[in-house]
Amino acid sequence: MSNKKKQMVMPRKMREVIAMFDLFMGYYALGLACFMGEEPLPCREDLALMITYATRGNEDAGRVDGGERTPYAQTMLEKAETVEGLIEYFGGIEVFRQSFNFFAKLENEACAKSSGRVNRYDLLRDLSSVGGNRFPSVGSVSFQYHISSRNMQEKKTSALHQIARDIYYKRLGNGSKK
Repeated sequence: MSNKKKQMVMPRKMREVIAMFDLFMGYYALGLACFMGEEPLPCREDLALMITYATRGNEDAGRVDGGERTPYAQTMLEKAETVEGLIEYFGGIEVFRQSFNFFAKLENEACAKSSGRVNRYDLLRDLSSVGGNRFPSVGSVSFQYHISSRNMQEKKTSALHQIARDIYYKRLGNGSKK
């Protein structure tokens, strides 16, 4: 008998939300702060640069069969529109902030009932600030929480999945399906 974890298929839009969170955590100096309500959403240029850095080396740059090159400004705008479009698809930045705030409340309540439990909201906030003075590396975050890097990654993943699921179901609950 196998103890393998069952593989689940997640809806495409939920995967896109999680990928967007990973993009912000990996390529934006303020991490998830704009979703946590601490900062405004980055401007289009910053969004486009984040996507450019994240996909560097994965894009085919150049002409196709002698066609024209896409102007830089148009390319940047199109990249930013993918993130903005996803946020708007789910009802705007306030929906994301509500889900993050709800998740923070759940985590605070769970941690109050169980001593020694890692608050995953705080963990996301701290992982979002890696590279700054407080947490120069991911290892310094895992050291602060007294957990292994693998355990920290699992907690981060489960937290992002829970938040993305809440955002996804809020849209379904509003009766708007596309």
